[in-house]
Amino acid sequence: MRCSEIKLLISEYFDDELNDIQKRAVEEHILICDRCYREFTEMRELVSLLQNSLAPYRVNKENMAQIFESRD
Repeated sequence: MRCSEIKLLISEYFDDELNDIQKRAVEEHILICDRCYREFTEMRELVSLLQNSLAPYRVNKENMAQIFESRD
């Protein structure tokens, strides 16, 4: 695959929207392409920052009941 194709797939890679063949293509390409590897690692860092910043606002089973109880 070409860099332009890989760059389009990187976001989808982190959204877990790729099939196994596409995932493998991204992973193999970033091993040989510094530019795409850099973009991949930047996206990985961004995803991690977003996940960590949103962690306090995640709803889980334990606090779901509290949310609905506070509406009454």
